[in-house]
Amino acid sequence: MTRLRIIWATVKGWLCPGTSVFEEVAKIGLDKVNGALQPAAMKIGKACDTIVEALRLLDKYADWCPCLWREDYDRILSVVAQIVGILEDGAVSMDELSKAADLFRIEYARWFAD
Repeated sequence: MTRLRIIWATVKGWLCPGTSVFEEVAKIGLDKVNGALQPAAMKIGKACDTIVEALRLLDKYADWCPCLWREDYDRILSVVAQIVGILEDGAVSMDELSKAADLFRIEYARWFAD
């Protein structure tokens, strides 16, 4: 937010009937938040779609997993399903997403640690 926009909003709020400084400045702030959220929401939606597609693929071939690896495979599928649940419900908290991402990193590292 540039100072010039805030100054203009203040002048406009004082001089224009039917508006106020608060309304004009609030509009600038809320427009910024809205502009930041739209791309974030699109990225989250795309990430969710990608993860759902990956989970479907992993589920489709789960029966092919050797018995020796099955426990690890089921754990990592469970974590991926948790991540999908977090993203799909539309109420993503940074804490729950961070915990799920950490769990995935652990399981991912365990899966490829041979």
